[in-house]
Amino acid sequence: MKSFFTFFFILVMGFCLGAIAFNWSQLSSQLMSHDDHQNHSVSRDDEPLYWVAPMDSSYRRDKPGKSPMGMDLVPVYAKDNATKSQDNSVWITPQVQHNMGVKTQPVQVRRLNPKIETVGRVTFNENALTHMHPRVEGWVENLYIKARGESVKKGQPVYTLYSPKLVSVQEEFLVALASGNESLIQAGRNRLANYHLAPSFIESLEKSKTVSQSVTFYAPKSGVVEHLNIREGFFVKPGTAVISIAPIESVWVMIDVFEKDIAKVALGQPITVTFDGAPNRQWRGDIDFIYPELNPTSRTLSLRANIDNPQAVLKPDMYVDVSIQTQTEALPVIAVPISALIRTQNQNRVVLRQGEGKFKSVEVKVGQRDNTHVEIREGLLPGDQVVVSAQFLIDSESSKNADFTRMSAPQNQASVTGKVVALHFPEHPEDSAKITIAREAIEKWQRPAATMQFTVSPHIDLGQFHPGDDVAFTFVAADEFRILALRKIAMQHSMKKEMQHSMKEGMHHD
Repeated sequence: MKSFFTFFFILVMGFCLGAIAFNWSQLSSQLMSHDDHQNHSVSRDDEPLYWVAPMDSSYRRDKPGKSPMGMDLVPVYAKDNATKSQDNSVWITPQVQHNMGVKTQPVQVRRLNPKIETVGRVTFNENALTHMHPRVEGWVENLYIKARGESVKKGQPVYTLYSPKLVSVQEEFLVALASGNESLIQAGRNRLANYHLAPSFIESLEKSKTVSQSVTFYAPKSGVVEHLNIREGFFVKPGTAVISIAPIESVWVMIDVFEKDIAKVALGQPITVTFDGAPNRQWRGDIDFIYPELNPTSRTLSLRANIDNPQAVLKPDMYVDVSIQTQTEALPVIAVPISALIRTQNQNRVVLRQGEGKFKSVEVKVGQRDNTHVEIREGLLPGDQVVVSAQFLIDSESSKNADFTRMSAPQNQASVTGKVVALHFPEHPEDSAKITIAREAIEKWQRPAATMQFTVSPHIDLGQFHPGDDVAFTFVAADEFRILALRKIAMQHSMKKEMQHSMKEGMHHD
């Protein structure tokens, strides 16, 4: 009996040891299989899928080599494609970034200096033109000015006229002198003066008591001959425009502005005039007249500016370059360099740097611009890094993804219009200013129109605004509602009524 229990115990122990050994063998094989799988995965991830040219992603090879431009081909790994497909961004190695010349700059809050660059034509200042007309009939015996454009000085002889009428008037004056009647003498002087005879001529006639058959007429002011309508021997009569004299020290610049820029121009805006013949000189003036109609051929609007030209460097009919300062007190805005903007037929976008090696194209809404920067009204936040060099190559690579979608704006950012209800200036410099605005509905968040209080970013000057102003603004919703950009606008009548109705309903918050 004892031997039976011993045999049974040995049998049970053998069975347990066999089961343990079998399970350990299975676990070991699984671990080894898992390790093999991991090693295989790592090796596959570390192996390049293909090699690509640094400056042309369409040039691909299955082994290392040289690109058509003589540059080393760059390997592309599986993780590159995985990164690209997960968030619609492009992953670029530092070596490729260096070869492509990728450069980035931060999105800034700055004041723009918007200008319109156009051309103008120098003309005479018509307000300063002087026209000479004879007041009697006669014949031009001598003409001292021979051609249009000649310089004339005040008091210089212009032409000599023989007129029987002037001879008769002189004789009548001499009769008055002989009579000794002072009233008749003064009447005779006035009559001679009314025929534009020079005071020196009247004084000489009174002293010499000799009638002149021909009378010389003199330039009333200095300038250049703008119009010459006579020659020696011409018969003239009252109303004949003999000559026109224009001063050259003050000229007009006629400026052409395209239809798209018409809304940006206004009276009093300063302009700067330059031309290639004097590269280091500038002339300044203000727009003093805006013509009411467009040129039907060029589809441009004409503006006029009065320019001081003391040294007569600017000549009539000369073409010049004109820069119009469209806004003298620009408010700070969110802006990026113009070189970062990619413009297409349907949208504007920039390439946003998301992290080390990751880039993504972002759709943006733009506003005003100057020579170096463009306003971003929606799509970016201050401090974002945008690509300013080689962005077209990155954007082209991003567009190859079938599932690539452009971002319209960060989800916590919105741009709306509204009416200023109240301004809240801080008591302490370290505190932020606040503004209450009756805003319109926000469609992207499905939020109705409401009157809300917003914190204002420090770069915005609230002193430019007053209750009742119609404004357009961009804000972000985080721990607080903070306005990033704020500007005045002219709202339509229907929108104003809606805002007024919202204000009457009382103050309430989202």
